[in-house]
Amino acid sequence: MKHLLSHRQQRFVDRYLIHLDSTRAAQEAGYRAGSARNQAHRMMKNDDIRNAIDTAIEARSERTQITQDRVLKELAVIAFARISDFADWTDQELTIKRSDEISPELTSAIKSLIIQADRQSSRKSIALHDKLQCLELLGRHLGMFNGGSSNSQESRPELLQRLSDYFKKKSGAPDAANSK
Repeated sequence: MKHLLSHRQQRFVDRYLIHLDSTRAAQEAGYRAGSARNQAHRMMKNDDIRNAIDTAIEARSERTQITQDRVLKELAVIAFARISDFADWTDQELTIKRSDEISPELTSAIKSLIIQADRQSSRKSIALHDKLQCLELLGRHLGMFNGGSSNSQESRPELLQRLSDYFKKKSGAPDAANSK
């Protein structure tokens, strides 16, 4: 049976949805700093409050079209992008690929692109978003860093390969090891 939330409970839900911090939401809903943590814990166990939070998150996801799958795909693009997807270089020259040579999905991995030229010199640089941070987020999502896991001893190259294999399998891309 669904119950209406009190004004304070609704304020807690509204504030929780902003920053996903239950103690802070309890304080902002009017609970004293000293009791906010206990009140937050109690409210997060309340079925009506949990349902209100879940319903609001679901509605926001529908409105914004931001889903867990979409976020994971974006993280995977950044995690597995290579600088060679965007530029070619030699000892003497850096050539940044034209935008029509790069898939729109891959462009989300670009953090910055700078092309400056004057009469005497030119400067080109391209920077990608933090690959290791994205790998860590993906690894955490996949449960790869849980305490007793044997995976915790993996080196970064092994982790990168395992994550790459996982997302290739998910996307239906052919496995490089099996295509030889």
